[in-house]
Amino acid sequence: MTQNFIYNLLLVLDFISKFFKLFFLNYFKLSKGYLWQS
Repeated sequence: MTQNFIYNLLLVLDFISKFFKLFFLNYFKLSKGYLWQS
């Protein structure tokens, strides 16, 4: 495995982790909003 491949893999993993963090934070905010409204 070349170093370039590992570097790209780390970039992808970093992007995925950031995406999931944003997704879950927004999801919890929405669910909390629905709970407060009811």
